[in-house]
Amino acid sequence: MDALLTQQVREPRDETLARSSIPRLTPIDDETSRLVQAQYEQNPYPRWAAAGEPPRYESIDALMQREHPRAPFRRTGKTDLDILIAGCGTGQHSIDVARQFERSRVLAVDLSTASLAYATTRARVLGVVNVEHAQADILQLGTIGRTFDMIQAGGVLHHTRDPWAGWQVLLSLLRPNGAMYIALYSALGRRDIVAARQFIAQRGYDSMPADIRACRQALMAQPAGTPLRNAALFNDFFTTSECRDLLFHVQEHRMRLPEIKDFLAANDLTFLGFDLKARVLQQYAARFPEDEAMTDLDHWHAFEQDSPYTFASMYRFWVQKSD
Repeated sequence: MDALLTQQVREPRDETLARSSIPRLTPIDDETSRLVQAQYEQNPYPRWAAAGEPPRYESIDALMQREHPRAPFRRTGKTDLDILIAGCGTGQHSIDVARQFERSRVLAVDLSTASLAYATTRARVLGVVNVEHAQADILQLGTIGRTFDMIQAGGVLHHTRDPWAGWQVLLSLLRPNGAMYIALYSALGRRDIVAARQFIAQRGYDSMPADIRACRQALMAQPAGTPLRNAALFNDFFTTSECRDLLFHVQEHRMRLPEIKDFLAANDLTFLGFDLKARVLQQYAARFPEDEAMTDLDHWHAFEQDSPYTFASMYRFWVQKSD
């Protein structure tokens, strides 16, 4: 009974109180940003409860040595880090990063005060004190007068009006030799979701819970192996708020690797590698043994053409700014 009261009464009360104390760093006046904000005010995503024990790192150098030891990363030697989490949502990732880099100062921003309130209360429960959550629009972050050693934007830029412009704003805040983690939707990997979104538009489903549930039933009734039925293979399909994010999002862009390669070249960024399962990396290494660092985006583009579900969730990768 005590646990039930905490989940249903105490935590919602604490979130309501936290919303009034969240600082606002930038205005939110872009029309698309306002639509995205409204979605996450209604459905903070995800509503997580438990946090595992993340690996601990003294520096970005240590992280890269563990995660991408063959990457062409230029070591910085810096352990006292300023980190920005752009689009932190309900704080699951921002709190993990703050725990990973205990000597760091983490600023985590999002459009939604409901999401930020959830993040703030979870940080308090977990005793994480080196993270600050604040409201801001990525497109306006150039006005805050701060720079960072590391910036992470996981799964947020493709929900902005102009992902490339938003990415450049973040780059303007990244210090020389700084590292950036980016996650973007793949046009090829997300083709089943595109089919499902077209189905939703044709049927006229809206983003209210009753329609989301009806839509799920209709999709699960499709023949096995078809693009519409494949939408149910995504984990986010099975809860209302996550399914809204997956299939009913008000703004979604999808990218291709040649576009990303061109953007990296135009902005003097070094590609450091994808975060992928070991099985996929082994398959890539067997096909392209000459690419020991696994950083050739032309090869990865060819690999994705033959294995289109490689990046079904997102492209997740690290880059480094020039010095």
